[in-house]
Amino acid sequence: MRRQGTSVKRALCALLLLTISGVFLVPGPAVSAATQDWPLQLIGAATVDMTQAEYESLASSYPFIWDDNATGSLWEGVALWRLVALVDDGDNTTFSDAMASAGYNVRVIAADDYSYTFPSQEVARNDNLILANELDGAPLPAEKYPLKLVSPDFEVGGPSVSQVVRIELQSTTPTHPVPDVAEWPIQLYGALSDNLTQVEFEAGVSSDGLTCTDNTGTWAGLALWRLVALVDDDDPATFNSALAADGYSIKVSAPDYYYVFDSTTVAGNDDIIAANTLDGQPLPLTDPTKPSKLWHPVKLVGSGLHSGDRVGGVVMIELLNLPESPPEEPEWDLNGDHVCNIGDVVRVGLHWGEAGDSGWIAEDLNRDGIINIGDVVVVGLYWGQTW
Repeated sequence: MRRQGTSVKRALCALLLLTISGVFLVPGPAVSAATQDWPLQLIGAATVDMTQAEYESLASSYPFIWDDNATGSLWEGVALWRLVALVDDGDNTTFSDAMASAGYNVRVIAADDYSYTFPSQEVARNDNLILANELDGAPLPAEKYPLKLVSPDFEVGGPSVSQVVRIELQSTTPTHPVPDVAEWPIQLYGALSDNLTQVEFEAGVSSDGLTCTDNTGTWAGLALWRLVALVDDDDPATFNSALAADGYSIKVSAPDYYYVFDSTTVAGNDDIIAANTLDGQPLPLTDPTKPSKLWHPVKLVGSGLHSGDRVGGVVMIELLNLPESPPEEPEWDLNGDHVCNIGDVVRVGLHWGEAGDSGWIAEDLNRDGIINIGDVVVVGLYWGQTW
């Protein structure tokens, strides 16, 4: 145990997404957990914010009790591996023994940033690693609430994490290192990558800016989903709602902290704002009332957030577990059978000699406004290709 993307271009971009799909989160800097309370955040191939009711339902289905004879304490809860099973792959109903055998890390994190990391092989179907929610038949006391990791195999301290609020499955191979200075540009990674400069961000605010007012003042910036749109597929001008509905994780990182959102939460949500000004002024480096809390260059604000997800000092946004974007239907597949063949030539023949504006119907493949041999030639260029 250790502590710690013309259609062809679109199709090619879709293939590149295969290198992104299905990865785990990567190790990052020390995490300040949201709050010493529910929900329990589970992060892996998916992100799940597990409510107390959902946890108790799981505990009811798979109860585990450990009678600690040494202390006379009776711990009740759920085996850690059953929680890991909810986010270890695309199937939340089973535990992936194959992935656990291949190896990843399971990091159990407390509200005060203390954490302990286990190799997946040690967690796999191990009923002796228990995430307890009750002690002697009652909810855990404040110093252990909401959950505590216990085990008959633990010695004093170390792995026995109290006030557990997050569990992360981490790849042992890093992807993009988080910058260690809170400064422009903001690094964006997904199907594409981009370094978003201050000038580019401010241009976005000028055209699509949002504001929100709270006890601190009036914040202005861009909806987080607009930043995601820049790299979620090969078209930086639009947000891919279909991919967001399929589900992926959005990791927003500062040099000293990060938070992971689910794409369905961020999609079109104007209540999650990446703010770059407060009361019309650029953000100071840190919170004036809490100098240890970064603000500059961008801070997440808005009514769609809670205390733990208001990341300040944002320097990087990563889209993780991004689904494969389906290839766009090629123009040459006129009959929709996914292969370029005589069927497409027949479709051209059905409109032979007809005329209109450039590209007036799909069969005007060369866009000269006339259905003629030129369109047959275009079909011939792709003869036999499939998609």
